Amino acid sequence: MLGEHAQLGRRYLAEGLWEKAVEEFERALEMAPGDHGTRLRLSYALLQMGMEERAYEEYRKVWEQYSRNRIVARLIDAYQQYIGSSYETLLQYPEGMRYGDIFPVERGYAEDLEQFEKWLNRQSLFGFEYKSTPDVECYPFVLENLNSNDVVLDLGAGDLRLDILMAEKVKKVYAVEVNPILVGRALQIIGYDMPRNLIVICSNLFDIEPPKDVTVVVILMRHCTRQEEIFKRYKKFKIISNFNGELKITDKGV
Repeated sequence: MLGEHAQLGRRYLAEGLWEKAVEEFERALEMAPGDHGTRLRLSYALLQMGMEERAYEEYRKVWEQYSRNRIVARLIDAYQQYIGSSYETLLQYPEGMRYGDIFPVERGYAEDLEQFEKWLNRQSLFGFEYKSTPDVECYPFVLENLNSNDVVLDLGAGDLRLDILMAEKVKKVYAVEVNPILVGRALQIIGYDMPRNLIVICSNLFDIEPPKDVTVVVILMRHCTRQEEIFKRYKKFKIISNFNGELKITDKGV
């Protein structure tokens, strides 16, 4: 029954039937309040209806367990100042370009569509590869499969939330993010609380060589279209990924 409500809600979401989607997601969450994926979809549907305050409330519930970290809490709170214009910004994009991020304007994409397109072309980003949505439902799996001696290379780091959490647990984190506006905002929010063992690199992941001390590569990029190329490039490392929404660990050399 739970799966039926969540699945039906996703179908309504894909069809743009926001009110029906909200109804089904709420029913699913009554049965499983800890289903982060469903709550995020509820938040997105609410945003499409222009209910920004409620959308943000649901979004915060998903992040509650991680907001105990004061730096992560600031990164989450930074969304609030953008919520008022996020819905309007979303509507400015042609239907085929609208990205399904919960609060898209925070994502650091250019308001000038022509400038944005040029940036995408320079970076060879296709389809939904430019999305930078924190995959909170994947965080427990990632954190549980790291140890204190690991040196992590996080590809597609976004606004550095996961990297802050990983830096608390592992020896060192290299965070690679292609979007300069997004990572710039994150660094400004983190400020002088920046962990010493977190090294941030603003670059396309295909333009850098992995540091020699890396032991684990984390790739939470479900929309990436170049999976084979990435696995080939980083095959000598243990890889934690969620390509196509499937969380898995690939041992080095595989």
